[in-house]
Amino acid sequence: MNVSQRFGDGPVGHGGAYSHDRERGRTRLFLVPGFLLLSATKAADVLTTAVGLALIPRLTELNPIAAAVFGEMGAVDGLVALGTGVVLMTGLAVEFCACEAYRHTGSPTLPALLRIGAYGSLSAVYAFAAVNNALLVARLFEIRLLFI
Repeated sequence: MNVSQRFGDGPVGHGGAYSHDRERGRTRLFLVPGFLLLSATKAADVLTTAVGLALIPRLTELNPIAAAVFGEMGAVDGLVALGTGVVLMTGLAVEFCACEAYRHTGSPTLPALLRIGAYGSLSAVYAFAAVNNALLVARLFEIRLLFI
């Protein structure tokens, strides 16, 4: 393997030159929608957590790392900082791994599957957390209204 193959733009074996631009475009198929889905579900999780922490005084954050950050920065600032950091770091890690997978295999399938798995699974977790937070807030707020 020569230097141009090792450090070229394309996968090893293609010499760094893409002769298949259509295939290259397909490797980014889940980049934007996956990242947007992850951002939206994490934003919903952050929003429902912030509402719960603001409306219900006895409600606490179960994540010990997040609880420590909230103690230092405050709940809303800590939520925004952690949420933004998690989404950005996840996006960087997934895209780095997808680019490396494509560089090593030359196949657009593996990066697409990696993006679907990573963005999809994390988005499902954050969506579940947001729904769970919303139901918890609704249930506790309803009980609180009954005793007023």
